[in-house]
Amino acid sequence: MVIGLCGRMGTGKSEALRIFSSLGLNVIDCDDVSRLVCLPDEQCFEELVSVFGTGIVAEDGSLNRSALAKICFTSAEYTKILNEITHKHILNYVRRWIKQSKGNCVVAAPLLFESGFDKECDITLALTAPFKILLERMNGRFTEKDFRDRLSRQYGDDFLKANCDYVIENSGTVKELSQKITLFIQCVGA
Repeated sequence: MVIGLCGRMGTGKSEALRIFSSLGLNVIDCDDVSRLVCLPDEQCFEELVSVFGTGIVAEDGSLNRSALAKICFTSAEYTKILNEITHKHILNYVRRWIKQSKGNCVVAAPLLFESGFDKECDITLALTAPFKILLERMNGRFTEKDFRDRLSRQYGDDFLKANCDYVIENSGTVKELSQKITLFIQCVGA
């Protein structure tokens, strides 16, 4: 079984993955995969540099993610181009990982629907939380304006609630999230 886990920034996808893993499920985070496929000498890295220029390359030859973000998150068109390039490489990596995994898999994909990967999942699960809590969780990582800009490029809770098979509200403690995930696993038979 493949469970697609999504949710906006700050909803607790990383914590949820730790909980799923502790309960014996195979887990992978597409954010981590994106870092792997964007290493120098990877095809994805080369495509990004080809499209967005050498200004996104750090002095050490790696991808300068903040420079790329400054370009891509200021324009819906550039965000779309970025996603078209990265999604194919990320999803190919994830597909290979799923084939090699034994047992149930949880794929944390912040852009599950945007990438089309939801169609490859047996079950989709969204994490949600009120904006105030998301902002508190992201405090220090982004300015409020940057955070709002990034959130504006993601599907909102209303979309996720309408399109996911299951939704977990994650506005409480880690213990409460763990209890909800345990109940979810029992419910779906994972």
